[in-house]
Amino acid sequence: MKQKKEGKKKESRAKKAAISHLHWYKEAVTTLDKGFAMSVIFDFAYLITVFCLFILFMVILKAILLPVAAALQAMLGILGSMPATGEIGLPVQNALTEKADTLLWFYGKLAALIIAGTAIFLGVTSFYKAFIWMHIKNLPLHNKYIFSFVSKNMTWQALWLALALLIFFALSVNFAAAFLMIELAAYLYFTPFFRAVLTEKHKMKEVYKETFVLGCKKFRHFIVPIIMMAITLLFSLWLFIILVKLIVPAAMMLIGIVLIFVAVSWSRYYFYVVTQKIHQPEG
Repeated sequence: MKQKKEGKKKESRAKKAAISHLHWYKEAVTTLDKGFAMSVIFDFAYLITVFCLFILFMVILKAILLPVAAALQAMLGILGSMPATGEIGLPVQNALTEKADTLLWFYGKLAALIIAGTAIFLGVTSFYKAFIWMHIKNLPLHNKYIFSFVSKNMTWQALWLALALLIFFALSVNFAAAFLMIELAAYLYFTPFFRAVLTEKHKMKEVYKETFVLGCKKFRHFIVPIIMMAITLLFSLWLFIILVKLIVPAAMMLIGIVLIFVAVSWSRYYFYVVTQKIHQPEG
């Protein structure tokens, strides 16, 4: 009798969980509002901004590389014209020293460009994500929230990046590749939790603890939502391919891109709905 009762209880809990997940999925579709539309717009704006930053980065990199290429060409010419005795006169030494200094400056400028570019990218990403999540949460425009989100999100991303660099340089190629894939999966899983629970009142330690506790303890509750998000995204991608291949590619490309963006933005919103239901249940 006890086994039958326990079996019925488990079956009842499974049915309730299935109903809850379907209800949350339906709620994430039927409650789309202006905030969701604004999050999609900010997603587009973020993509355009990152693309412009990439173009700017390449232009600056080209400007740095041109003097280096000229210096290397000049050094090869000087070395190629040296006498067979191998003696180097003072003018030649000065010329080689000048070109060598150009190469050294290149490494310094390249390092500064990479550091500045990374900092700008993290800042821009955090700034746009702050507005995206602010609209998803239907929060009023608040400078305190934006500052808190940007600063904490930049720190969050910087720590994951530092861990990736440590793994890359500390481990062998095979181990590094495996651990980097694990880290990427962990970053993609925990980051939505971090951004969903983050408020202007959170201290750094508190939001980190809440993120990992929620992500680990409630993992089983997010298995179904993650699968449903993956199915939705794959369906959107499949529909995009169908539209491009079967209809007019040039005309449908923009619609397909918009469809994918909306699907990605909706997945984020759906994740937030589920997080709110699980983390702060009603009643």
